[in-house]
Amino acid sequence: MLAQIPIISIAGFAMSYYFIKKKTGSIPKLNVRLFRDTASRGVTSNLFQYGLISFIPGTINMLVLFSLRGLMMRQYGMDANGFYQVSYAISSYYLPFVMNGIWGHFYPEMCALKDKNRINSELNQFVRFSLFTSTAIAAGCILFGKYAILLLFSKEFIKAYDLLAMQATGDIFFILFCMFSTSLMARKQFKGVMWLSTIGYNMLLISSYMLLSNFSTLGFRSLNAA
Repeated sequence: MLAQIPIISIAGFAMSYYFIKKKTGSIPKLNVRLFRDTASRGVTSNLFQYGLISFIPGTINMLVLFSLRGLMMRQYGMDANGFYQVSYAISSYYLPFVMNGIWGHFYPEMCALKDKNRINSELNQFVRFSLFTSTAIAAGCILFGKYAILLLFSKEFIKAYDLLAMQATGDIFFILFCMFSTSLMARKQFKGVMWLSTIGYNMLLISSYMLLSNFSTLGFRSLNAA
């Protein structure tokens, strides 16, 4: 999973290079003089910070989730991870429909806008869109979750049905969290993104799981609830 990041980057760069060369008829060359220009160095620095802020929280979040899964399997057995994975996988199937809106529309808009009123208007519009879409998805998971499990997995995983409602409800808040984190990134508030996406998110996840797994009757459902 970690290796896919540089592989995709190299493949994406190679395909972009080929596409530009084919469409323009010219060979893209690096202009070294650009790095001597103050404005260009500033843009390069911002791009590097953006890449770093995208990479570090994502990697830490993934490692924290792996650790919690390992803890869950030691507490509740391997089956628990299978049931968790069903809800996690179905969530991963539908989340891109909303997340692509964040990266494809919301983030570029937030980068371009300067007027505070327009920024607030865009935020409010996307909050409404996110709430409407994620609530509809959550309702769909509750109504048609059993059919989805039978279609995508098998009847052996039907016990994961009640986890879908937890996961889908949590995704409503997760989408809003991603939206506000993205708006901070667009305003180059990189420290805020680090605190929110890495420290705050993971501390909340770990502490919630510890409390629920030790002081509730949720059992293997604790990680979904967290």
